[in-house]
Amino acid sequence: MRDSLSAKTGDREGLQEITAGKALNMNGENHEFDGFKAKLFSSPTWGPMASAGLRRWTGMSVRLAFLVAFISPCCMPQQLSVSDILNKIGETYEQLRSYQVSAEMVTKITAGEVRFNEGQADDSQGPRGGVMYASSPTPELKSEVELAVTDPGKYRLQVKDSSSEIVVISDGVTTWTYSPKKREYTEKFQSPPSGKNEKDAASVYENTFVTRYRNLAKYSSSFTLEKDKQIKIGPDKIDCYVLKLKTPRGVHEIWVDKVRFVVWHSMDSDPVDPNEVHSAYMMKGVPYQKTLTVDLKKAANFNTKLEDGLFAFVPPDKTKKVESLSPQKK
Repeated sequence: MRDSLSAKTGDREGLQEITAGKALNMNGENHEFDGFKAKLFSSPTWGPMASAGLRRWTGMSVRLAFLVAFISPCCMPQQLSVSDILNKIGETYEQLRSYQVSAEMVTKITAGEVRFNEGQADDSQGPRGGVMYASSPTPELKSEVELAVTDPGKYRLQVKDSSSEIVVISDGVTTWTYSPKKREYTEKFQSPPSGKNEKDAASVYENTFVTRYRNLAKYSSSFTLEKDKQIKIGPDKIDCYVLKLKTPRGVHEIWVDKVRFVVWHSMDSDPVDPNEVHSAYMMKGVPYQKTLTVDLKKAANFNTKLEDGLFAFVPPDKTKKVESLSPQKK
């Protein structure tokens, strides 16, 4: 490689030397070079051959430059538009009939600023009028989620955090809800949904991982394409498109596999109703923002056959069947 580079460098230097020699000769200088040139091109054998070779080389160079300038860009991979990416995401998730995902979900609630006018604060609170910031009400809540879904109506959901764990299994006819910590479970026979708003236990997570990505294309005018990033899934590093959606209420971001068009990472930041107190640490009337980050942790199994055993429940030893599960103590 180094020898080849040296040869190319030498070629360029030789060409520069010949060109410089020609220029010098035009000014009546460098007669030694001029004599060599005259001798070469006046030779009955080399003169015509050299001239023809030079013309062929020049013609080839022009054609090569044309090809590089006008043809090569057409053959290079083109950057997809936001609309193209969102359409491909929609196609990927619309075609799902079965899937199994493992994810880490992190929920964080932060307090915003509270503005007050003159007369709303006394001297002990500082200046009359200004901005007051409330402290963050809760630490991050991390949970590990395993979800497997297949037709018709079968699913297995397992949600675990630092203080609790719940497993919900359905074979399409019967649904079991099991608490490993309390060693209790419930068993209910499924009935057809009575209305459009009726949801089963897995619906919220299905929406987080799959359903909401099916119709993103209709928001293509609101998304922006950010700088590409890379995410590590198991031993693999996956190149991703990064798309962001900003609204008056919050920010949403997704990292999309450039090959499979799977969403590996998502971030959703939305306001919490300031008039609702969600914990003892939250102050009524203070604006709070909830940020949910979802990261798939393993290679997602899309449209692969899932074992029937995933959707069957066999009560473990010393487990009690109950009418309803009592809230787990934290």
